[in-house]
Amino acid sequence: MPMDRIRDHHPSRWPGARTILKYALVQLPDIVIFAVVMLTLQRWLDLSPILVGVLIAIWILKDILMFPLLRRSFEENRPEDAHPMIGETGTARDRLDPTGYVVIHGELWQAELLEGHPPVEPGEPVRVEEARGLTLLVVLDARASSP
Repeated sequence: MPMDRIRDHHPSRWPGARTILKYALVQLPDIVIFAVVMLTLQRWLDLSPILVGVLIAIWILKDILMFPLLRRSFEENRPEDAHPMIGETGTARDRLDPTGYVVIHGELWQAELLEGHPPVEPGEPVRVEEARGLTLLVVLDARASSP
């Protein structure tokens, strides 16, 4: 894997304010519901206000401690979200005209030729240029097919 692709897979050290805000807004209803339940239980069961406050603080602390594990799902436009197969090379298993199957790293993938490219015969090398869902958009890999 080229060094620039490896570097892209390391998320930035500090999340942006937008990421933190999105996470906090998702957690807010959970915290409010827990606090209302605890305050209701405090009245019904005559619980100590200190105990209720500590339990609510622990609940909030849980959300803060979970943020590093969940933050990536709240980030937007991360370069490491680009399809990991882009740039990889493989071999056509079937004739691609324009669709068929390719083998990349020993795995069978549905593939489609990019528009305007000639058909690829079985056994010829291909390079992934784009991805549409689980379908790889490929072209004949001229670098690998030239002697």
